[in-house]
Amino acid sequence: MARRSKLDIIVNADTKSAVSGLGNVSTKLGGIARSIASIGGAAAVAGFAGAATGIRQITKDSIALGTEMDRVMKTTGATEQELAGLRVAAIQEHASFQTLTGGLKFLSRAMEEAKAGVDTYADAFKDAGIDPSTFGDKSAVDVFRLLADAFKGMDSESKKVQISMDLMSRSGETLVPLLNKGSGFLDEMQREAEKAGLVFDGMAAQTKTIDDNFTTLKLKMEGFKLQAFSGFADELLKATNAFNGLDFAQIGREIGAGIGPLISGLVALTQGTTRVQQGITNVIQPTVTAAVQSKSQGENNFVTAFRILDANLRSLTTAITGIDPGQ
Repeated sequence: MARRSKLDIIVNADTKSAVSGLGNVSTKLGGIARSIASIGGAAAVAGFAGAATGIRQITKDSIALGTEMDRVMKTTGATEQELAGLRVAAIQEHASFQTLTGGLKFLSRAMEEAKAGVDTYADAFKDAGIDPSTFGDKSAVDVFRLLADAFKGMDSESKKVQISMDLMSRSGETLVPLLNKGSGFLDEMQREAEKAGLVFDGMAAQTKTIDDNFTTLKLKMEGFKLQAFSGFADELLKATNAFNGLDFAQIGREIGAGIGPLISGLVALTQGTTRVQQGITNVIQPTVTAAVQSKSQGENNFVTAFRILDANLRSLTTAITGIDPGQ
């Protein structure tokens, strides 16, 4: 299958028709803009917010996958195409990509140890019918394929589990169902990965660079904050020293001592106001009562009422001032 260029991927057209493809993209974007205009400002803002969230998630997921692929490529000698196919194969057999890559990295180490004559690893390969002396420049993926063919023709499941765990540590047992499929299944899954667009030449290196750039940016922002802090650190130190030199317990006691009399004064004022109000009520109420009673009895109610009012006012004045105005 011919490799397609990055421009092909962007416009979904052959390179020869890239111009028309870009024109189609422009038309689609124009349609999107008109649709946004028709649904109103609030909905448009919500739509853009959702799109931004989606873009952030796409970026996060792609960088995580690409950087992991980059690490595995460097430690195992695998290609992006091979890893893309193995990833699809692993997913089909209910194994995570992290399990697969962990197994490949351990397998790469086991290969080196076996070539160096370490019996534990050399014997495990021999139990699978693989001679470590034939590895040469084979990558971990090449040897993984050899193991897949060996497992496909092997009857003992317990033996498969033991070999896989010896050569791929804890990931090995989980990868046995995948290995049982043989290398033909791995080839088929690589073709499926290409059809699904999961093979992007240079993606691992590109995402690794982007991830490095983000790391650099984070460090620069940290440096920015530290430099900004250094500009007011001296004054902040003086202020914190000054605050720490204060006796907050004593300040609290002084404030409390000042608040106490204030509260007492407010209580006294409230009580005094209440007494005055009660006193006025005591003056007026009997006067009104006397006036009503004297009227019902046919007396001169106004004279009676004012006489009672005068007597009560004298009592109220005496109660407040201590002076009897009648003397």
